Amino acid sequence: MKTAGNQIDLDEKMQEVFEVLDPDTLLNIARKLKSVKERRHGEVILIVKNHELAFVDIRLSEDVRVRKNNQDIAN
Repeated sequence: MKTAGNQIDLDEKMQEVFEVLDPDTLLNIARKLKSVKERRHGEVILIVKNHELAFVDIRLSEDVRVRKNNQDIAN
């Protein structure tokens, strides 16, 4: 349940985020995080140059473990 105190905390957190990232960049990062989470394996890469976020990219990877008798076994 959201209370007035929780909403203030959320507003303060969002204000802090928006001081660093504009909404479009934040949305871009969120979409890349979502795509990695859907695949379960990968990286979201943020590169900062000259005090600014210069590049956002993802690297997706595959799970290389093989399932045998409901147990994960590394290749």
